[in-house]
Order: sequence, then C-alpha cells, then structure tokens
Amino acid sequence: MLIDTFKIAIDSMRANKGRAILTMLGIIIGISSVIAALSIGQAAQSVILEQVQGLGSNTITITSGNFASAFRSRASALSALNSKLDYRILRVLDNPIKFSEIVAISPESTGSQEIFYKSKSDTVNTYGITPSIFEVRQLKILKGRSITEADQSKVRKNLVLGSSITKTLFGESDPIGKDVKVKGLTFRVVGVLEEKGNANFDDAVYIPLNTFSSLISGSKNLNSVVVKVKNEDQIDTLTAKIQQSLLTYFKLKDLDKAPFSVISSKDILSLTESITSIFTVLLASIAGISLVVGGIGIMNIMLVSVSERTKEIGLRKAVGARQNAILMQFLIEAVVLTLSGGLIGMVLGILMGMLIGLVGGISVGISASAIFLSVSVSVTIGVVFGFYPAYRAAKLNPIDALKYE
Repeated sequence: MLIDTFKIAIDSMRANKGRAILTMLGIIIGISSVIAALSIGQAAQSVILEQVQGLGSNTITITSGNFASAFRSRASALSALNSKLDYRILRVLDNPIKFSEIVAISPESTGSQEIFYKSKSDTVNTYGITPSIFEVRQLKILKGRSITEADQSKVRKNLVLGSSITKTLFGESDPIGKDVKVKGLTFRVVGVLEEKGNANFDDAVYIPLNTFSSLISGSKNLNSVVVKVKNEDQIDTLTAKIQQSLLTYFKLKDLDKAPFSVISSKDILSLTESITSIFTVLLASIAGISLVVGGIGIMNIMLVSVSERTKEIGLRKAVGARQNAILMQFLIEAVVLTLSGGLIGMVLGILMGMLIGLVGGISVGISASAIFLSVSVSVTIGVVFGFYPAYRAAKLNPIDALKYE
C-alpha cells in the first residue's frame, strides 16, 4: 500500500509538472542557500583558524592597550589603539627562574612604511624585531639569512623581506644584497622569508629592533611582546603569572585599569572559532527563512490539491478507504515534493559553495552533515506543512465529497 501511495504521489507531480516545479522552488532555494552558507562558513573558519595558528602556537601575547576596557567607550578604544608598551617590561619577563616555562621572548614594534626599489614601491607592514621572532612566530628563511644579534647590537640597516613584497619589488630576480629605501634611508636586503599564507607577515619587512627604534619610529616603546611557552598545558598558568608580575611592575591591583592585555594563543583560537561559528549560523539562519516561505508554498499547493481532488477522496472513502490511508496519501505527496526539492537544492548548494570557494580562493568540501541536513529538513518541512492539508482531506465527509463541484 505504501508503494502504491508513492506511485500516486509521483503520478500527481507528473500530471502537474509546472505547478510541482514552482512549488519546489522555495525548497530548492532554501536548501541550496543553507548548504552553501554552511559549506563556505566552515571553509572560511578553517582558513581563519589556520592563519591564527600561523601567528605562533603555544604563545602568549602581551599587547599595548587594555582591550577588555576598549569596548566601554570610544575614548577607551582610541587609548587602547594608540598606547605603547614600556620596553622595560622585558626585564620583568627575562627571569628564567620565575618564568621557567618561557622558551623565547619576541619584543615587536610595528608600523606602516613605504618601501622603494628603483621605480617600484609599495606600502607594507614594518616590524622592528629581534632574532627570536623567527622561532616564536615560526618564520622560515627562504633565501639569505635572518636578522642577527650583531645586526641588533650594531644598529645595522639590514632587513628581511616577506614573500609578497619580494615579488612586488623584485619579481623573479634575486633580492639578496640589493638596496631598498625605507623612510628615505638605504637598507640592505639580507634575507627573504618563505610564504606563510598570512598577509600580515608576507607583505612586510623586518628590521632590527634597535634600528627601527632609532631610525624609523623614534621611540623605544613596543607594540607587543610575544612569549613562546614550552608546553601547551603551561599556557594558562604562565598567563596568570605574567599578569600578576606586570600588575606588580605597574603598581596596579586591577587588570581593568592596566595599560596592557595578556592574551594566549588558546584564547585567540577559542574566540576566533566562536565568532566564525556564530557568523556561519547567522548566515544559515537568514538563508533558512526561504525554507519557511517554501513550506508555506507547499501547504498552499496541497490545500489546492485537496480541493481539486475532493471527489476522488469521496470515492476512495465510499469504497472503504480509512482516514489514515487518506492522511498518509497526501502527507507522502507533500514529503515527495519537499524531498525532491531538497535533493535538487543539495546539489545546487554544493555547486554554489564550490564555485564561490573557487572565486574566493578557499577550499570548500562536501560534508556528510550537509547531505543529512538537506534530506532531514526537506522531510520535516513536508511533514509539518503537509500535515494540515492531509488532515483536512482525511476528515472530509464522503457524501459531501462526492457531491462537491
């Protein structure tokens, strides 16, 4: 009997192809939009998390400005953005006995400068760094050498180029030993970094910190200090120890009033994952509105179908069909409509996600959850929105139905 009911549902769709396609359109658009949004959101989340991890694993970053209080007012936000770290906090951290968990410390001062090579130029991130940045930030030298302690102590005008700015200025030629201009000063290129896949590092130049402070920024203050930790399970303990030590140094009791923020790589990953997840769910929820519209369309068409087939319902009841059989017939017709639309929407959604990913340069995969979602949501919509028309059909009086014109 169930197989016969499916056949009747398919025959009904074939008899009214145009109406069936238009009815499924809302489901198709809804399912395809939700799947595309989820696929792109998950792919973007993976890319963002990968880039965040590329900033350095097992690290704790001490930044200038209290970003916990930055959201309270515009003045607090501007203060956080414009503040600098006192370079003397390095003395607080450089204590192997108290901070035995620390592997390396990387003080960093940053800015934005225009760099010139002959007729070519570009504006890039400029980092004042010490040799420890290459270990802490996981930066690898492709050509030449890194910044050394001798470059730092002798205030040499040497620099290392990121991969992107190297291509912009030098193309395929070898930049090692060439001179470039930064802030009107001549710097010698001593090294080129491997591509990291993060514009903050690839489109940047790296200058010895003492040289940067003396000739570029004119200040010894820092933007951040990044600390590499031996083991991941030591991060939380070390974060608390650093916070307490800095509070003592600044003679403060409350972190809310501190001119610094201490953030671990675990905190950054967790926050980033939460934000991207919320964004993905928000996109899918907006796209899901069309599913509700599609469901209402299913209900309307099924009510029309019940009206058109009132005599058929009366005839079936007159020869012994029970209410459950009539209910199941129209319910299955609604489910077949929505399931067909859901499967078509699934295919379109996957194709849309892959196309947008191709244009955006991110890898979008096909997840089993997307297939399960399209099938389960389609069936659910068919049952929910098809139940009332099916119930009305099942409750029709056979005599009234036979007399219906």
